[in-house]
Amino acid sequence: MKADALLQKAAEVVGGDRAQAHGSMEETHQLIADFWQLYLDNRRENKKPLTAQDVAMMMVLLKCARSQRGRLEVDDYLDMAGYVGCAAQMIFGKPIVPTVTIPGAKT
Repeated sequence: MKADALLQKAAEVVGGDRAQAHGSMEETHQLIADFWQLYLDNRRENKKPLTAQDVAMMMVLLKCARSQRGRLEVDDYLDMAGYVGCAAQMIFGKPIVPTVTIPGAKT
């Protein structure tokens, strides 16, 4: 794909369904910033550089913010669960095996 085609597609996505799905771009990004700042100000080892586990947890917060704007999407909750699983695996050192089935969730 050429750069101009990629940029055109990105403009369509950002201005189209994505805006309806996640609400106001500025409001959603500000909410994400607020959640991330709260996390950064309160993390266990806030004097140390960010870790992969921090990033996974911050991605959970991104999905939390998105779940509060626009349409309700089950994918936001599935993504949150996935990021929590990633963080837990990185912290505790072994894969997390899901034991819960979510009705209506894509498999």
